[in-house]
Amino acid sequence: MKRVQNLEYLSPKSPIWEYMDWIDRSGNDRLFRDQYEHIVEEQKGQEGCFLTVVIRTQGNRPDMLQDVLTCLQGQTDPDFEMIIICHKAEKANAQKVRQIIGDQSPAFASKIRMIESDRGQRGAPVNLGFAHARGRYMVCLDDDDLVLDHWVQNFHEAEKDHAGMILHSWAVTQPWQAVTVQNGQRMLLSASGGMDSRYCVPYRTLNQQAENDCPFMGMAFPAFLFREMHILLNEELTTTEDWDYLLRTAGIAGVAETHKVTAIYRLWNTKDASRQMVQEPEWKDNYWQIEKKMQRVPILLSSKEVEECRDELTGLQSAGQKGRSCFMRVALLFWSSGEPFSDQQYTESSVVMRNGWIRAKFTIPEKSRDKQICRLRIDPAEQTLFALENIKVRLMDKNEVRMELTMKNIRETSGVTEGNRVLFLAEDPQIVMDIPEQVSFDAVVFTAKVIYQSSPTVIRWAADLCADTRWLAENRNIAHLYPDRGEGFQAEDSLECTDPFHGDAYEATFVFPPEKGSHIREIRFDPTEAGMLWLDDLQIRVSYQSGRKEELSISQIRWLNGFETGEGAAFIERDPYMHIPVDPGEVIDEIRITGKAIFTDTEKMLDLFSEAKRVPDYEMICKQLQEMRRNQWKERIGEGNE
Repeated sequence: MKRVQNLEYLSPKSPIWEYMDWIDRSGNDRLFRDQYEHIVEEQKGQEGCFLTVVIRTQGNRPDMLQDVLTCLQGQTDPDFEMIIICHKAEKANAQKVRQIIGDQSPAFASKIRMIESDRGQRGAPVNLGFAHARGRYMVCLDDDDLVLDHWVQNFHEAEKDHAGMILHSWAVTQPWQAVTVQNGQRMLLSASGGMDSRYCVPYRTLNQQAENDCPFMGMAFPAFLFREMHILLNEELTTTEDWDYLLRTAGIAGVAETHKVTAIYRLWNTKDASRQMVQEPEWKDNYWQIEKKMQRVPILLSSKEVEECRDELTGLQSAGQKGRSCFMRVALLFWSSGEPFSDQQYTESSVVMRNGWIRAKFTIPEKSRDKQICRLRIDPAEQTLFALENIKVRLMDKNEVRMELTMKNIRETSGVTEGNRVLFLAEDPQIVMDIPEQVSFDAVVFTAKVIYQSSPTVIRWAADLCADTRWLAENRNIAHLYPDRGEGFQAEDSLECTDPFHGDAYEATFVFPPEKGSHIREIRFDPTEAGMLWLDDLQIRVSYQSGRKEELSISQIRWLNGFETGEGAAFIERDPYMHIPVDPGEVIDEIRITGKAIFTDTEKMLDLFSEAKRVPDYEMICKQLQEMRRNQWKERIGEGNE
């Protein structure tokens, strides 16, 4: 690697000297020359594709590996190659991998190269794959994760504007289970819980120093980092090698965001998953090694991140909120001419913050500019714990203000409205506004004053809102169910249950009359009208007239206006609710919901609040996975699964 000249004029303590010296020492030049340089030379002249997908496997999870290849076979963009590295695989397992490759169609199999290796820890097979790569970009995909059909396409489109940068897409996590059948010859794979979007966040250099928010399959690395700069994965780390590599390359290449979910990071219950194989002390030791190394290196921020940090500090200091990390990066706008809001009619905008105010300008796509729109929904952020004041929405047409909406036009929010302020206590803040008359426009400008609140302040505020003893006495001890038959949750068809609380025990039973139990797609369940409630050990039992019974847990809930807490849910504000999926082809006979219920205090709610989660779009992800699995191989081995 070429070293920046004239460093001798700099003090060894200067940030730029330390940074360039660290690159030299971390470049692993000797390891590159000894192990990989000759391989890289052999690939020259054979480059041509956009992306090289490196899949590391030990061959002991053939069903999972086939799932990965199924996903890759379903990609909408074919401009990629695959290198499967059999790392420390037994001969029989390596043969299984060859058989799986042989079972693919000839055209697809021609894109695959298989290499065997016994060297090093988890980083070594990735280095070997990167050395053999012929693509302009390289990505590592483990043999137990899933990618959606636009995974390659998303990276490829991002390269057009961000060539040479690390390309970052998002991954949701989901617990899965593998059950061994047929005397250990086969594994049946199935999801055991709902999806979580904890990693669906933009890359932030400062946040990344403390915890890795970027699963490896969501990062496509430009090939020059390996080929020209000789930045290799650490071959001694037994875990967290991906985090270490990202920290050592992001400051050099920069990270470009796509803001799209393209993968599922599967969390396995099997003993050969890395989380089960590696003991906690070993994880901590690897973490400590990375942390110790990074403490000696200056942090290099992009100009955009510097601007964001400066804006945050300026805005937060003027608002008297020093030290609070800003999360308002991207806002979403949905519009409607009377139909439900959907992903077919939305756009997004970056959020600018100045002196405690936020501003987002949304451009309406050409195809929607002639529509007569009567309703808007604005999602100002993904996270919560803030309030907005003096909300204004200007509808623009050819740079002229067509109409201005204010607080009085708000139809509903996912927060608590108090005077000229909306307080958001739950995830995925939303504001729905009615437009007095149907109009068309080409842009929307959203402005508001933002007030950040610490967790104790917000939860005490919520406690005050929920502390009206007279109101609580009238409304606390009652639960409701609202059915949705495709036209939204209908109050006229609702069922209620009185006295669901019995000490700490919670039990609500709803018996459906025959005429009310059919054609229901989803149920909204309101456990009480009061807030500051924690429902633990939550179990939902649905009985159908056919005699079939179904048991659901919190992980199967589609949406709630609180947050998950292990096996339960916690609700800060009044009117808690959750959406329960049911079978629309069955007639519901009874729904029984049980658990342990506590109207908790502020301190306990603070502890629970730290576990907040947000659920992404299940239907989109599941639909894509279902489409990708419809291939000949899956149909052949699927026989006899029942």
